[in-house]
Amino acid sequence: MQILKDSEAKLYTNFIYSIKTQITRETYLTNWKYYIKFLSVKTFRELIENKSQKIIESDIKENLV
Repeated sequence: MQILKDSEAKLYTNFIYSIKTQITRETYLTNWKYYIKFLSVKTFRELIENKSQKIIESDIKENLV
């Protein structure tokens, strides 16, 4: 994943530190890396701006199968 821009880094930091335990953070990050690779997405902004919530949910479900 490419280096995050300041605005993306803030979004990421706010999210990741809302997760209570370190093991959950690590698990989430591992799964996130697989998910963005599956979608061929390079930035958080690219994911959010180019896809609706419904499409993101559908992609997640497809990725889990």
